[in-house]
Amino acid sequence: MTEQLIDACRNNDRKAQKRLYEHYFGRMYAICLRYMKREEEALEVLNTGFYKVFKNIAQFKNQGSFEGWVKRIVINTALDAIKEHK
Repeated sequence: MTEQLIDACRNNDRKAQKRLYEHYFGRMYAICLRYMKREEEALEVLNTGFYKVFKNIAQFKNQGSFEGWVKRIVINTALDAIKEHK
């Protein structure tokens, strides 16, 4: 993933956000399916996770893996959803 795309997302470029979402959708959705029992729940967690990614993308300092950063947010969102249901 290029820094240009991440910078465009920081500037709330909707097309860039869509490209980033589509780029990571498959991998992050697979992670959500491991945590959630139903596909609908997994998709809800995924979308909530991406909302958090776009809301907090300015906090990513281009150090380390961007995919790892996104993955951590998605996993934490899934864990929050599990705690909320119990």
